[in-house]
Amino acid sequence: MKKLLFISIFFASGLHAQIMDSTLLDEVDVESQRVSEEGTNVLGKDIRFTTGAEGGVEGVVKTFAGVSSRNEMSSQYNVRGGNFDENLVYINDFEVFRPFLARAGQQEGMSIIHPHLVSSIKFSAGGFSALEGDKLSSVLDVKYEYTRDPKLKDLIVETSLTGVSWASKNHTKGWTIASGLRYRNNAVLLNATDVQSDYFPVNADGQLLLTKLFGNGPNEVGTSRVEIFAHVSHNRMNQIPQNRQTNFGSLQEALRLNVFFDGKEEFGYDTQFLAAKYQTLTQVAGGGVRTLSASGFHTTELEITDVIGYYRLNELNNDLGSDDFGEISLVRGVGAFQDYRRNFLDAYIGNVKYEELIGWNRFDLTWGVQLQGENIYDRYKEWERIDSAGYSLPNTGSTIDSVIDGRLFSTPADGLELYTHVAATQTLMNTRAKSWINAKGSIPLDKGIWHYNVGARMQWARLSNEVRISPRVRFNFIPEGGLLKAYRWTLAAGLYDQYPFYREMRLKDGSLNTTVKSQQALHLIARQDKDFELWNRPFVWTLETYYKGLQRVNLFDVENVRIRYQGNNDGLARVYGIDSRINGEFVKGTDSWFTFSLFRAQERNLNAEEWFARPTDTRFNFAVYFQDYLPNDPSTRLSLTLMLGGGFPFGPDGMGNEIAQPEDRFFRSPPYRRADIGFIKVLGGKWTERFDEVWVSAEIFNLLQARNTVSYLWVKDISAAGQYAVPNYMTNRLINLKVHVDF
Repeated sequence: MKKLLFISIFFASGLHAQIMDSTLLDEVDVESQRVSEEGTNVLGKDIRFTTGAEGGVEGVVKTFAGVSSRNEMSSQYNVRGGNFDENLVYINDFEVFRPFLARAGQQEGMSIIHPHLVSSIKFSAGGFSALEGDKLSSVLDVKYEYTRDPKLKDLIVETSLTGVSWASKNHTKGWTIASGLRYRNNAVLLNATDVQSDYFPVNADGQLLLTKLFGNGPNEVGTSRVEIFAHVSHNRMNQIPQNRQTNFGSLQEALRLNVFFDGKEEFGYDTQFLAAKYQTLTQVAGGGVRTLSASGFHTTELEITDVIGYYRLNELNNDLGSDDFGEISLVRGVGAFQDYRRNFLDAYIGNVKYEELIGWNRFDLTWGVQLQGENIYDRYKEWERIDSAGYSLPNTGSTIDSVIDGRLFSTPADGLELYTHVAATQTLMNTRAKSWINAKGSIPLDKGIWHYNVGARMQWARLSNEVRISPRVRFNFIPEGGLLKAYRWTLAAGLYDQYPFYREMRLKDGSLNTTVKSQQALHLIARQDKDFELWNRPFVWTLETYYKGLQRVNLFDVENVRIRYQGNNDGLARVYGIDSRINGEFVKGTDSWFTFSLFRAQERNLNAEEWFARPTDTRFNFAVYFQDYLPNDPSTRLSLTLMLGGGFPFGPDGMGNEIAQPEDRFFRSPPYRRADIGFIKVLGGKWTERFDEVWVSAEIFNLLQARNTVSYLWVKDISAAGQYAVPNYMTNRLINLKVHVDF
């Protein structure tokens, strides 16, 4: 164990020696991960030892090239300067959705993706084909696919300090049945923050996948296929906040914010998702596949908050030689605030899709159509009152009414004006139509093979009443023989139109701008992949450079995971950079990777000439997904996830009904640094023979004890005629224990 600890902390310095001595794990069948010309492919079984506070597939995606995240309690991520709403997520080709009202990572609950049901994931950070969809940034395609083996029978139970997970896969009476149940209580994580509170989080979900192949015999592939997927979830994040103490500033100006709360917060949502798909083989041309699918999604969300906070801003003693170093030396200001929210949302989303694939010798043609309807009811009511140094903000002046027992009693001259106030009720009904056509094939030449993928998508939405066509093209060349046989080159270009969803239409004052148009992005990508060997094991080095030019942009501001849009298509944006990735078997039999991204994300108003940083402009990201085991004891393993990212730009909140403008982001947060490490022991002995695999894990979250900032609280002090940016820190270091049993 001491040797394992030494490896975990100093793995970089001793990597070469350990790699040379490593042996193949006999009990683990590991397939090498490969990078396709479209993105990154990973097998589900290769990430089963993943360690992280989020604990799902998205925790692995966050380590991919081009991806960044600053919130371990959220499953959301940014891709190449985009925001959370610009990422597509599919499970078995069904698009899935996330909650609308969540404003903090802890309110999101669990991701819909069950990690123990995943067979493979494919991720593209840009330049994806016309078959993949219409978002501006990325596509995550998750597959729940299993063999048709009549003997298929697998049961996984996993429990930890944060919850319980159950997954089952079996084959019975011609049906392949996969099901999963999960319960999560992340109070352990929440108690590791600066806010002391009585937390009552409850996250539970269940999902079921039924698949049946119809053929002429038990061992035949079949000529048609039926698939049904269902998911239900129940999520609550209730708390009674008590107090908060946050130290911030610098050695020259050390400050402390103390807040004492009274009241409670309630947030929750329930979702239901049902989807079905029918596929059949056809005899058109050289043969093909015809697919008809439909899905429906329903969410009910509520947010009820009534909290009063009394705060005190203190200056700390920064004299290193003083006995009172770090203690309060001066009270700079006092104040109070009151947050009141009564928000409710009910949404239905349904769609039907038809798709046809026709194949020839070296050519595939795919076309399809989709019709989607949305019905959303939203009651948005919230206000905030701020009192600073005895003055309610904004201050409208006051008159002295009377003096009783030496105390002055006064009332505002023009009535009490709240700092913010929103009251709106909206009902939105929209219809969308989509169609696409895509051709892909290959052309063999003497020097190698050219692969091409050419297509286009067309969209129409009833509210905006506009038709958009998005052509896309990608070429990939694979040399055969010679000095260049280890290389692959890819060029991709295309237009990506993202029609506004409800979140983009809702403005800060609660009104809806239903005339907002789609945002458009131009992707230009050049990529090189190189296969090479180290220590007689395969590796892949990928280098990708890209440019994204965005038009008709809806400028946005981010607070934790809450995105607020300006919603009038009055912006321009551009993102350019490079992504690099090395992946392979650094230790024989296990896959690991190192990624580095360097980029610049800028935006501006149409009437401005100067470019400013986007809220997602973190400049760089470095990530490590590393798996290891002891050479003399392969049952003792290690899993390390490390992320380092640049700071995000921020500034004061926008005045009135305006969001923060690009030119107002004067400041930049500290870098994001996080390492999660897990020490795993695969158990053996006679008592384990009845199981396929049993292992226990001790995980250390935030190994470096980094104080990562997810957002800022702006504390206003009327006596100093200014405001202070108080960081909202993420979780501190903590330990989690996990037990995994595979039957």
